[in-house]
Amino acid sequence: MKKTLIFIIALLLLLTLLISCEANGSDDDIHTDEQSSERTTITLGIIDLREYFGVDYTMMRVFEFNQRNRHYQIEVVNYTTDDLMRLRTELVAGSGPDILYTLFFEDSIFTPLMSQGLLADLWSFIDADPVINRSDFWPNILEAMQSSDGSLPVIANQFTIQSLISRPETISNAESLTISYFLETIRNAVEAGIAYPMDDFMSGIDFLLYLLLYVDLGIIDLDAGVSDFESRIFFDILELADILPREGAFDDFFNSYERLRRGEQLFMNGAILYPFSYAGYETFLGEFVMLGDPSDDGGVHGAIWKSILAMSAVSNNQEAAWSFIRRHLLWETEMDFTRGLPMRIDLFEEQVLIARRAHEVVTTENGDEIEIPNHFRVFNEIEFPVNPLTAEGAIALREIIESVSFVSRQNQHIAEILMEELPHFFSGSRTAEDTARIIQSRVQLYLGERS
Repeated sequence: MKKTLIFIIALLLLLTLLISCEANGSDDDIHTDEQSSERTTITLGIIDLREYFGVDYTMMRVFEFNQRNRHYQIEVVNYTTDDLMRLRTELVAGSGPDILYTLFFEDSIFTPLMSQGLLADLWSFIDADPVINRSDFWPNILEAMQSSDGSLPVIANQFTIQSLISRPETISNAESLTISYFLETIRNAVEAGIAYPMDDFMSGIDFLLYLLLYVDLGIIDLDAGVSDFESRIFFDILELADILPREGAFDDFFNSYERLRRGEQLFMNGAILYPFSYAGYETFLGEFVMLGDPSDDGGVHGAIWKSILAMSAVSNNQEAAWSFIRRHLLWETEMDFTRGLPMRIDLFEEQVLIARRAHEVVTTENGDEIEIPNHFRVFNEIEFPVNPLTAEGAIALREIIESVSFVSRQNQHIAEILMEELPHFFSGSRTAEDTARIIQSRVQLYLGERS
């Protein structure tokens, strides 16, 4: 049944795209079955890092491309984390895939390819495109993913933002959320007997891993290939993690809202997946401050990219590859909007309009038109209506997106080193200084070897 539904959706998407083909400036032509044998095959390398149905959207675009283009057809080649060396070797030899796709940005995949010049600069294709322009996208987020030479080796069509949330009486603005302030506030809360200085979804070590792997703290410079785990900031966040609970507990999320609103909890881990997320915080928290993540410079916001695309720099079919990639970047792009903010500004504005509507009008079987609330959140199998996004909320959300200063670049190899070494500190079998020294040695060795 599920496969049938996906097939039907794919056909509907294909019909929509075919109707809009001319308007989108595409030079692709519809092919017939008789022409299939005459087409050139290009390859799409899908790197499967984790199971997620978002890949289905890319597979639908492969289906649509193969139905529409009379000159080229796409063949999918799957890679896992065990195949990354083979992938790099193939790209160096000129026999690798023309296009690369993965759902989440993984530094250990893309940075080595970028440093070896194996990925094409997508700015040149955007600038030459008859429809797509640089101004269509959030400029700060794309600039954060540029290489040091100004090239754009990868692109995504959606992103999310993680952020700590608090009450104005706890902290009035994001600029105040320095590492030292955050550590002092948590330390004072624990000493005062506050049971929930933060929500309990993350243990101390989970929060530490999040800060090290997803937030640009200056401890790891993946581009320069250097790390500094013996810095003051690492010891500060190590102390912070040691104060927080040892184990995470999946508490009722609604309780976290209630505690924060009543002042019984100081901070909450939040995420902006779409404008409706912000409307949910407005509904259930009332007054709140979206802080970003702590850093030496105050609260900072970073983007976590989804649906990552790149092109081989040595592909003989770059125009065809771009024809496929650009389909992910057009206004009518079909994406999982429940789990991502669009990179296109006009699509974001469309999301905001939907989030600001209080009701939808539906027609019953009897032909009667009734209004139903537009949004719900579910807690303990109970539906709670969410108020529409306010005008002030829409402005604040846009300001948060425009303040994004980095794109998270998780590195699985560094994550494995941290997960192996940090438990020694938290168990009490190793000092903070020894922990920092060993992690620094191992991470720097890895960064040196990969460069």
